[in-house]
Amino acid sequence: MSRVFDPTPVSLTSFIVDMLKVCFEESTEYPYVRGDVDRSKISIVEANRLKPDEIQKRPAVIAKRGTVNVQRRVIGDSMSKNKHGEISFFVDFIGTFDIQCVSTAAEESEIIAEEVNTCLLCFQTLISKDWDFLTFQLVNIGETTPFEEYKEAFNTSVIIQYEIAKIWTLKQDAPLLKKLGLLIKSSQEC
Repeated sequence: MSRVFDPTPVSLTSFIVDMLKVCFEESTEYPYVRGDVDRSKISIVEANRLKPDEIQKRPAVIAKRGTVNVQRRVIGDSMSKNKHGEISFFVDFIGTFDIQCVSTAAEESEIIAEEVNTCLLCFQTLISKDWDFLTFQLVNIGETTPFEEYKEAFNTSVIIQYEIAKIWTLKQDAPLLKKLGLLIKSSQEC
């Protein structure tokens, strides 16, 4: 998992999939995975990349991004202005991930969820610290239920909650509106 990481809600999905692949590749307890996860008996993918017939062939761990809320910390998002006139802004992204552990056997779905749970519990503090998350934690392991999207499959969900601070600075080189060339018409003639 060595790449430049700008924590955005979209890039987090890829990060979580990569992290789970590494955890499953190095697992000594889960019998399905040894070596390359992509060629193994389990599929670990983003929800939008799952092939519909895949679940009938092998179990799957599906990373599905939940709703992301933008929380503003200050009025107008502005944090500070430096001596050069640059303004810094700040918002928090607060969201969840639903890691769906799916199999045609209910017990297998729970075993996979336990492996995901172990991975997250072991590494959530390090991930939060190393990647500058305000929060990155396991918050819920759901019950095993029939998987709505596929017949004869079961799902055990593992929920992750995260909070990321997004900070950016604007440098004012020229007024933005001068570059746009707006034409304003009034409904009244003066």
